[in-house]
Amino acid sequence: AMFLLSILLKWILLGRVRPGVHRVWGFYYWRWWLVNRLLSATPTGYLVGTPLYRLYLRMMGAKIGRDGHFASDCVRAFDLLTVGEDTSIGVDARLEGYSIEGGLLRIGAITLGSRCYVGARSILGLDTRMEDGSSLSELSLLPSGGRIPKGQRWVGSPARPMPFGEEDRLRAATEAYKPSRLRKLAYAGLYGLGAFLVPVSFLAAILPGMMMLNELWVNTPGYFGYLWAVPLAALSYIVLLALEILAAKWLLLGRVRPGTYETHSFFYLRKWFIDQFMEISLDLLAPLYATLYLNPWYRALGARLGARAEVSTAGAATPDLLAIGEEAFIADAASLGTPRYDLGRVTLRTTTVGRRAFVGNSAVVPNGTELGDLALVGVLSAPPLDPLEARRVDASWLGSPAIYLPRRAHAGGFGEEA
Repeated sequence: AMFLLSILLKWILLGRVRPGVHRVWGFYYWRWWLVNRLLSATPTGYLVGTPLYRLYLRMMGAKIGRDGHFASDCVRAFDLLTVGEDTSIGVDARLEGYSIEGGLLRIGAITLGSRCYVGARSILGLDTRMEDGSSLSELSLLPSGGRIPKGQRWVGSPARPMPFGEEDRLRAATEAYKPSRLRKLAYAGLYGLGAFLVPVSFLAAILPGMMMLNELWVNTPGYFGYLWAVPLAALSYIVLLALEILAAKWLLLGRVRPGTYETHSFFYLRKWFIDQFMEISLDLLAPLYATLYLNPWYRALGARLGARAEVSTAGAATPDLLAIGEEAFIADAASLGTPRYDLGRVTLRTTTVGRRAFVGNSAVVPNGTELGDLALVGVLSAPPLDPLEARRVDASWLGSPAIYLPRRAHAGGFGEEA
């Protein structure tokens, strides 16, 4: 119902979105704000990573080519988004097509050609263009008015061209995976079923606690005699949901191995289903994150965590392919080992964070990175692209692309017991 309502009201309130500048607090801005509030309440995350989300984008007015992949739902100026065939959008990439500056709402187009790649947590500004076969690496910004020429790979914030390397040559020579029409239809139906089952599964975890409260409410004298059991119901929800995710992971997926898998495959369908659980657990299991209880749960999911490692609200990780050294610290909203989606396939590699390493808030440690011991990756930063540099011991990195900081203050006069 929410999907249908968002499509209906978008066309009624906004119609076809066009490039332009509108005064904040004006009538158009009010309609834009109202549609966006409705979109925020629409569970588009349940369709991310599936062909059904491309269908939803088309119904909202976007021009989307065949066989692409969207691992992000950060799209707002739908009518001004053009995406070519076999183009892949990474996790949390932002293609919103608007900005608010100086009291003005500015709306512009975003155009991506065929076989393009947009990395995780990258941003495309207004009136940007990526030509056929071009790439924007993880945690990069293509500023408003920017253009990436055909076949080039740009990196950084703001993005700059990188020399053509072995990875680019391999990608240019790789054919996109083309599933049959029957296979597409079959998996679209399975993803639709999975998108329905995910929220139902979470409701199943809260049902026992609600039944207990209802039974006490009926049988306890007075209006508030059952309230003592509310904390128990909350605790049962957290415990049951954690156990449910754990059971689903091992029963449906088992241990994940590094490799490259087709996105129209039974493995990816199961991986997508568990990824939905892991993504939503950041909200529904919030009391578990950044506590002593998270590490045992992550280890039970398959992650290798050293003694006294501290993990906050890190996301987008495949636990089996995550190794965090002892006494390492992972700050809020860091992204560890985000899968790489490209040309109809997903690539999973082992991601390693060294002993006593620090990964800052909203930093991105890409799929397959090996971060050295005592290393520091700053806030909103990424490790260097060179694997040898990323493995350096006691190195500090800031920004995207990473800048090496040669000096870092060291606190002295304190023993280990402090």
